[in-house]
Formats: sequence, structure tokens, C-alpha cells
Amino acid sequence: MNRSIVSLALLFAGGCIVVEEKDTDTDVTTDVDGDADTDADSDADSDTDTDTDTDTDTDTDTAPPDPDDDGDGVTVGDGDCDDANPDINPGVLEICDAIDNNCDALIDDAAPVTLDGTNYASLDEAITAALAPATGVTPGTLEVCAGEHTVTSARVTSALSLHAVTDRDGTTLREAAGTVLFSVRGGGGSLVLDGFTVTGSVAEALSVEDDGVLTISNSRISGNGTGIFVDGLTAIVNIDGTDIEDNVNGNGDGGGIFATGQYELTITGSNFNRNSAESGGGIYAEKFFAPPSLITLTDTHFDLNVAEQGAGLTLKNVVLTADGVSSVTGGVATVGGGLAVHRSQVTGLVISGNDAERGGGVAVLLDGAFATAELATTLSSVVIDSNTAVNGAGLLVADDETVTLDAASAVTLNTASEHGGGAFIAAGTIPASFSTLITGGANFGEVGVNDNAPEDIYISDELFYTVGLGEDLTCNDSVGCLPTEIP
Repeated sequence: MNRSIVSLALLFAGGCIVVEEKDTDTDVTTDVDGDADTDADSDADSDTDTDTDTDTDTDTDTAPPDPDDDGDGVTVGDGDCDDANPDINPGVLEICDAIDNNCDALIDDAAPVTLDGTNYASLDEAITAALAPATGVTPGTLEVCAGEHTVTSARVTSALSLHAVTDRDGTTLREAAGTVLFSVRGGGGSLVLDGFTVTGSVAEALSVEDDGVLTISNSRISGNGTGIFVDGLTAIVNIDGTDIEDNVNGNGDGGGIFATGQYELTITGSNFNRNSAESGGGIYAEKFFAPPSLITLTDTHFDLNVAEQGAGLTLKNVVLTADGVSSVTGGVATVGGGLAVHRSQVTGLVISGNDAERGGGVAVLLDGAFATAELATTLSSVVIDSNTAVNGAGLLVADDETVTLDAASAVTLNTASEHGGGAFIAAGTIPASFSTLITGGANFGEVGVNDNAPEDIYISDELFYTVGLGEDLTCNDSVGCLPTEIP
């Protein structure tokens, strides 16, 4: 029987192992390798076998793609500097919005103000366009670029709204001749100001008349004669997040605000600082006839105001309600370092750290022009604390007026250099008429102790009284202090 013997010889050439097959059987047939590589691919093979593989795929991509993710037709390569916003690319109009709209690396460089997509060369031009729109067109808000804008005094007889695209520190409004910047008139006049500093008016900067509406937010009204003048029939003024400061009315009343007629003032989160006037450094508010006008304060503070009377506020036939924490501090006056109150009602204020010759915290008085006002003067939930005066550090009651406190009020830690640490009650000005304080159970401190210095209550006829917590007394120079009679 034939036997094939396969002999393997391992040869090393160039690092490769070569296997040589020898035919050692005794037949005369030559063994043929039947493994033939007949495939026709041309892939180039870079491995170590003897097959040649050639890649026939051809890549033509030589750079990353140029995106247009926002679909505005302009790619990043074409200069779109914000490919997530279709309103920003080199082909759009640059407007006032604190954004580089046309990708030229400049912001708000085209015009000082934009209204409804149209740029205007000046704020005066834009205001004119907004107040006289085309028939059937309701104008939107004027978007005002940062900078100082000089405006010719404007009468606002329809709706006008201005918004500063940065903030009040960067955007200033000033009247060209130093007169009234905006006068809001009745019959549809309304003005909205958001984010401005309003300054430079010799008299009032802003005025509201009749049934006009004024809304101010996130602004500063500073360096004027009077900040806001109101002469209303049913005027509405809303103020939010605004500082009214450093206004000086040297020849009249109302440094921050002067208000007369029928009106509603709603003031939230705002500050009245360092204003001055003859009366009502922060606010002077009066209403000659019934019903009284209304002021609502929420988290609003009056500080370092100055006046002859009523450094923080002077109120005449007005109802003032304070919500949250609202305060009057640091005022300096001849009479009424915090408030001067004439036939008015006050609820919820903290009155602290004010100074005057008479009535460091509150002076209750009567302007003869308001003698027919039917509103009784009351102080409810009012804290009168740590004020100073020569006489009447906490309260001065004069001019034959009567004031009533309530049990939620407090008169504490006030100091007079002469008399009436808590309250000074002046003598009557005509026979059988008396200035009167009704304590209403208000907190004058510990029973039997003068928590105010030198005494809780002083009455003009050299009468001294110590008042404790919860005592309801009626005090005047006719009876002294006696328990209040229940009607």
C-alpha cells in the first residue's frame, strides 16, 4: 500500500514563515494546490498576506459642513453670529434691544430709539410718531437705547409707553429747556416709563392732570424741582421699584410728589430719599373736598427728607394705608419730622428716628383751608418710636385737633429735650376748644413707667402723665387725662 509522507520544512525569509509542501509519495502525479484566489476585487491589502486589496471608495469631503441651524438662509460661514436665532444675521435691521442684531460686533449702533421695527433718529421723532399713528394702527412700546436723551416737552393725550433696553443707570431722559418732560392729560392720556432716570426739570419733571394715568417702574426721578405733579379729577399714579430722590422744591410744597384734587397713588417697593420742600419733603398730598384721596404704600420707605412741615409726608384730607413694611425715617423739619397730618387717616406706618422742633414723629395740625373736611384724624397700627424733638418727640397735637390711636399702635422710646417725650398736647386756640389725644389702648410702654422721656404725655398746663400698655385715655387741657368714655 502506498503511503504519502508530508514533510514540513520551516523556512524563515524576511520575518515570514513560508510553508513548503513536498510530494513524497511514490506515485507520478504532481499534487496541485486547488485553493485559487479568483475574486476580482482590487482592494489594496495592507496586511502581511500576498493578496492585494484595493479600496475603490472615493471621499470628496475636504471640510466640515457650514450649518444654518436657525433656517434663516445665512450660515455661520456667511457671518451668522447667532445660528440659534433667525432674527439675528448680517441681513437684518439693527434695532434698540441691547443685542447685536446684524452681526457687525456693535450693539444698538443704528439709531437711538426703535418703534414697531422702525428706527428713529431721535426720541422726539419717535414720540411724535407714537402719539399720532396712522389710522387703525396701535403703536407699541418705544425701545430706547442707552444714553442721555434730550426731549422737547410732550403732551401725552393717548397711550405712550417707553422702555429702556438697559436700565436706569444707563438711560437718562431730560427736557431740553428744563421744563415739564411729559404732561399726561385727561381724556385718554396714559404714560408708561420703565427703566429710566428722569432729571433736570426746574419745576416738575412729570405731571398728571384730570383722569390721566401714569405708571413708572424700575426708574429714578432725581434732581428736579418736584418729581411728579398731580392735579386730578380721577388721576391714577402707579409707582413700582422706583427711587424718587434729591428733588428740591425751594419755593413750594412737595419735593418728591405734589398731589391735589382727586387721585389714587399706589406705590410699591420704592424709596423717597433726600427730597426737600416747604411742606411734604417726600410727598405733599391734599384733597379739598370729600371724598378724601387715597395713597397706598407697600414696602416703601422715606428717608432723610427735609421740610419746614412734614419732612416725610404732609397729608390733608387723605387716607393713607401702608402694607408690608413701610417706614418714615431720618426726616428733619421744624414741625412734623416724620408726618404732618391734617384731617387724615394713617394706617400701618413705622415712624422712627425723625427730628423736629415740635412733633418729631407726627404733628397733628389743621390747615384752615381744610376746616370743613369731615375726615377724623386717626393713627392705626402705627409705630412711633425713637423720634426726637424739643417738644412732642413722638406726637404733637395742636390747632384744636383731635387724634385717635388704636390698640395696635405704639408710642415708645421717644425723647424730648423739654416736654412731651411721647406726646405734647398744645393749648386750645379759642375758648371751649381743645387739642385732644385719645390713646385708644396704644402701647406707651410699661405701666407706671415713662418709656418716653421725660414723660409719656405732657399737656400745656404743666400736666404730666404716665401711660401704660392698654390704657384708653382722653387727654386735653380741659380735663387732663381721663379714661375715655364709651359712647
